[in-house]
Amino acid sequence: MIAHLNEERSLIVSAGSFFAGIDILLPGIQIVAAVVITTRGEDLADAFNWFANRQSSSSQDTNEFIRDRYLPCMTAEYIPQPTRAINNEVACMMINDLSLEFRIRTTGIRAAVLNNKEGVIRGLDPANNACWIVLLNNGTNIRKIRLDAANFVHVHLGVYKHRAS
Repeated sequence: MIAHLNEERSLIVSAGSFFAGIDILLPGIQIVAAVVITTRGEDLADAFNWFANRQSSSSQDTNEFIRDRYLPCMTAEYIPQPTRAINNEVACMMINDLSLEFRIRTTGIRAAVLNNKEGVIRGLDPANNACWIVLLNNGTNIRKIRLDAANFVHVHLGVYKHRAS
């Protein structure tokens, strides 16, 4: 399945088997688009509500994980103060929950040779859940690196592909 967000921010879903109901997929993709473009508290609140309204245990676990992780910077509404890093993490977790690929571009890395590289988020690093595992692909080589959420930006190509296992 491929989900495509066009220039008018309308979602187009291509053929394939549905792994998530369209009522979950559509709002999820639209919230991700908002969360990665801006750092508004309202968008993070929408993301938290999206997780809270999901009935899966993984969504509830993710919601609790994010809230526990950012407890020191929570607002009175129990939403973290938005930053690029927090918004990136929430968007990654939403896309992961939908079994879609989250494409990124690296930025702000001390090893300058790794900046401006494109890749795909594979998930949280099990050895250090402050980092994300990223597969960089330059066309010839695939390189696995670990990044802090502040060191990548979402690359919106308009297409979200089903994540390969």
